[in-house]
This record gives sequence, C-alpha cells and structure tokens, in this order.
Amino acid sequence: MDRFHLRAAMACACFGLIIAGCSGSGSGEQTGRISVGVSDHPMHDVAKVCIAFTEVELKPKEGPPIMSDMMGGAEIVTVNMLQFQGMNSAPLAIDLTVPAGGYQWVRLGVRADRDGNGGSTDSPMGTDCLVDDSYLVTETGEYYSLYIPSGAETGLKLFGDFIVPQGGSVDLTVEIDLMKSIAYPDGLEPDAIFRPRGRLVDNSKVGALTGTVDSGLLASCAEPSVLVFVADGVDATLDMSNYLTSVLLNEQDDGLGNPEYHYTIGFLLAGDYELALSCGEGTELQPIGGASVAVGEVMTVPQIP
Repeated sequence: MDRFHLRAAMACACFGLIIAGCSGSGSGEQTGRISVGVSDHPMHDVAKVCIAFTEVELKPKEGPPIMSDMMGGAEIVTVNMLQFQGMNSAPLAIDLTVPAGGYQWVRLGVRADRDGNGGSTDSPMGTDCLVDDSYLVTETGEYYSLYIPSGAETGLKLFGDFIVPQGGSVDLTVEIDLMKSIAYPDGLEPDAIFRPRGRLVDNSKVGALTGTVDSGLLASCAEPSVLVFVADGVDATLDMSNYLTSVLLNEQDDGLGNPEYHYTIGFLLAGDYELALSCGEGTELQPIGGASVAVGEVMTVPQIP
C-alpha cells in the first residue's frame, strides 16, 4: 500500500533514533504519548508476508482497555513483515496521547479470516501489500490466506509492564515470530494457520548485535538463519525450542568478489547472549559466538575461532 510505505519511510528512521526515546514536555498534564511498531523474526521460502492490522489496544493497570487510532486514522494498516527485520520496525501508531501511568499489555487486532482471497489479486512482484488482508506468497508463487483459528478479532496480545511517563513518551516494538506463527496443515489450502507469537519490548531499554558467519559453515546449509539465545549467566541451551529471536543472513560482496554473510539483530534487552547457526528444522545447531548487549549500542559478535 503506497500510503503506508510513505508513512513508514518517515517513521522507520535509524535504530539510534528509535532507541533514543523522547523527553517529557514538563506541562504537568496527566497524559503521555505512546508509539507502537512491529518487526518480525523472518522465515524461509516466502517472498511476501502481509499482515492486516486493524487496531491497537492498550490496557492500563487501572481502568478499562484503551482502543487507539492507527497511522493517520486508517482502519487497516497492511504491512509486509519481510521488509521490517533486524533493527527496523513498521509504525502502527505514533505519539498517541494516552493517560500516564503503568500498563499491562498491548493487543494488535489482525484481519485474518478463513477462506480469504489468499492475496491472489495482489501481484507477486514488488514488496508492497496491495490487498487489505493477511496473506503470504511463497518464493514459488503460491498464495495463502492467513487464518487465525481462534477468530480474527483476537489478534496478538502481549503482556509486559511498561510506563507512559507524565508529559513524556514511550516507544514500543512488537516482534512477531513468523517461523513459530505460521503453519501449513494438509487439506487447508489455500489457507495457512496463523497463530501470532511474539514479544513486546520498550525501545529505550534495548540494543543490538551484528556479525558475520563464516562461509565455510554454509556450504551444505539449506536454510541458514542465526538464532539468539539468552545466556542465563552461564551457557545458553542451544535448542530450537527455546531461542529468543532469529534473523536471516544478508549476502554482501567484500569488495574483492567474495561473498560475506552478515546479520544484525535488534530489539534485544541489555544482557548476555549466545548465537547459533541453524540450517533448518531437524538440523544440528552450530554455535557461532556470543556477546553482551548494552542499551543504545550495536555490539559486534566475535566469531568463534
């Protein structure tokens, strides 16, 4: 959708601006401002994953939930999640005025109905989402509607305490784990199951990791991705069932005609992390290094010798 990408280009500035936060106005008003964006943990074999968001709901610790307006008052904001990975996020709401104080959760409404059109009226070319519905397009050109079994009105609810400061602002990011959220049961075509899973982070409390993967590890790696694990003070348990987030590799030229495989992972809370290379479901994970995350910093992960 052209109108969305114009707004996204203005709002998805560099990560340093995202994590810097905003200071309060000192006006003494009993309100503050909140911004909510979405990012994704990517998946293989898809060319486009479009999610149609219908609302942003916030739950104060005291009082009923608050239904907020989305970007420009739009009824639906459709996002190609593959365009917002690593340290990038797509804005759903910016500088909404809400009561100051503590909050318990955020819910993103999603349009994801059974027997949708599978995005079949959209073109597989380009990155824009041209249909106000949730769907995906595979790399081989197959279209699937994304269907939430519990009902499209449920969407994605994420619990996490955060505070909207009086006269100030808070910026939140919802990371959606596409690999854990989407499944293709037999007999459901052209629908695919979408059970949104993710995590909620306060951008003022996060940093990022970046690094490279030795090309020798990728020689027989069919579906390479980097998984991030919380180190828990000792060593992380490197298991596909407990990774925190993930990212695909970005192939670049080193200037001498040789490929380099880079990754950058954003929205990580301060702490220690271990990273592993996954070559797909059922394959053995290969440790590739670890590092500590500092708030507001992009830390380089040294490769394991």
